[in-house]
Amino acid sequence: MTRKLKTGLKIDYSDRGFTIPIAVGMGLIMVLISATLIFIAQKNRIVASARNRSGESIAVAEAGVARTLVQFTKPENAVLLTRNYDPIDPDTGKNYLGLDGIPNTSDETTTAVNQWNNIPCQMEPPSISYSGTIGTNGQYQLLAYRYDSQSQTGTFLVAGKEVVADRPKLAAFYVAVNISIKSKVKDFPGVISSEPIDPVTMMPEYDSLDLAGRSILGSNGNIYFDAASHNLSRADLNSLDGFAAPGDANRSKYVEAISSVSSDKIFGKIFACRLEPQLSYTPPAGTTILSDNTDPTTGIGIISHRISATVTGGITHYQTSKINISSNNAIEVDTTNGSVYLYVNGPLTMRQNSKIRNIRTDGKPPRVGDLRIIVTRPQSSAESIIISDFACIQTAFVYNPNGDLKLTSSGDGCPSIGNTNIDGVVWAEDIGNTTSSDAGIAVPDDVYSLSDITASFGLPTLNQISTIKSWQRHKL
Repeated sequence: MTRKLKTGLKIDYSDRGFTIPIAVGMGLIMVLISATLIFIAQKNRIVASARNRSGESIAVAEAGVARTLVQFTKPENAVLLTRNYDPIDPDTGKNYLGLDGIPNTSDETTTAVNQWNNIPCQMEPPSISYSGTIGTNGQYQLLAYRYDSQSQTGTFLVAGKEVVADRPKLAAFYVAVNISIKSKVKDFPGVISSEPIDPVTMMPEYDSLDLAGRSILGSNGNIYFDAASHNLSRADLNSLDGFAAPGDANRSKYVEAISSVSSDKIFGKIFACRLEPQLSYTPPAGTTILSDNTDPTTGIGIISHRISATVTGGITHYQTSKINISSNNAIEVDTTNGSVYLYVNGPLTMRQNSKIRNIRTDGKPPRVGDLRIIVTRPQSSAESIIISDFACIQTAFVYNPNGDLKLTSSGDGCPSIGNTNIDGVVWAEDIGNTTSSDAGIAVPDDVYSLSDITASFGLPTLNQISTIKSWQRHKL
C-alpha cells in the first residue's frame, strides 16, 4: 500500500514536472504571437497613415497646380508665360528644371534664372503667388517655370506637402505640368502700309494709304501707316504722333490722314507708326513651280485649281508667274496637313466672282497664317494686287512688300460678316481705293498662326494657355 502510494505520488509529481514547462512554453508562444499581432497591427497603422499622408501630399500638390493655372489666367500674369523662372534648389545647389524643363536630366546649372522680375515698365506688375495653404495642413509651392519658344510650350513645377507636427520629415510630392502657350500681339497689325519716302525728293510719291471709306473690320482691324509718307502739313504731321482708338477725340485727324472721306469704318486703332516687315519674299530651293493661273481669255493655264500642303506639320512652297482669274473660277488651297506659301512672281488680278480659298478637309476652320500669298517682284519692277467686283481672297495673309493693293471692288464676295473682298491680313507698300464702295478687309479674330512674323516688331504681346499637354509626378 505504502509502495503503491509512493509510486502514485512519484508519477503525479513526474507528470506535474512535465506539464509545467509545456504550459510555460505555450504561454510564451501566445505572448509572442500577441506581440507579433500587435506589431503587425501597429505597422499596418503606420503604413496606412503614411499612405494616407502621402495621398494627402499628392492632393496638395495637384491642388497647387490648379491654383497656379488660375493665377496664369490673370491678365497681369500672362506676361510670365513667355519668361523663365528657375531658382536654385537648396538641396542640390542647381536649378529645379533646367533648359529642357524636365527635372533630373543633368542640364540644370548653378545659376539662378529669374526673368519674372524684369517686366517692362509700361506693363502692369504681375501678382503671382509662389506658395499657399491647401486645407488645414497642406502647403504648396511654385518652384520653377521654363518656356520653350520653339515649341511655344511652358513647364512649371509645383511641390505639395501635408505638414504634420509629429512627422516633420514627411516627403513632399512634385508635379510638373507642360502647357501650350498662344502669344498674340496686343495691337495686331491687321493692315500695314509701308510706302517709303523717295530718297531723292524726300517726299512721298503719293499717299501710301487711301482707304476712301473702305471698311477694316474685326477686333484685330488695326492700321499702321507712316504719316511722313502722306502729303500732310507740318502741323498735321506733328499732331499724328501716336494712335487713335475709336471714339478718341483725335480720331478724326487720323481718319482724314488715311482716307479722302471723313467716314470712319475702321474697327481698330489707327497708328501713325511705320512698321517695316523683315520677311523673305524669295521662294526657297525646291519650291514647286505651278503653271500660270489664268483665264482662257488672257492666257493658257489652269482655271479652277487645287493645291495642297504636302509637308505634314510643315510648310509647302508653290510658285506661279501670275494669277489672273475671273468669272466663277477659283484657286483652292488645302491646308489640312500644314501651311502653304504661294509665291506670285507677277501681277495678281481677280475679277467678278473669282476666289482664292483657304480650305481644310478635317472639319477644323482654316487659319489665316496657313495660307500666305507673297508677291515676289522687287522694287524696280513691282507688281500690283488688283481685286475687282465680287472677288474674294478668303482666310489668307497677303504680302506685297514692294507693290500695292488696289481695291476696285464692290463686294460682297466673302463669307465673313460685313462687305469685304479680303478676309485676312494685308501688308503692302501702298493700299488704294478707286471706287466709292465701302467693301474692304475683314481681319480675323484668331491671328495666332501669324505670331512667328509679328514677333519681330517688338510690339507688346498677349499670352494665354491654350491646352494642358501633360501632367506628371516627379521625385527630386
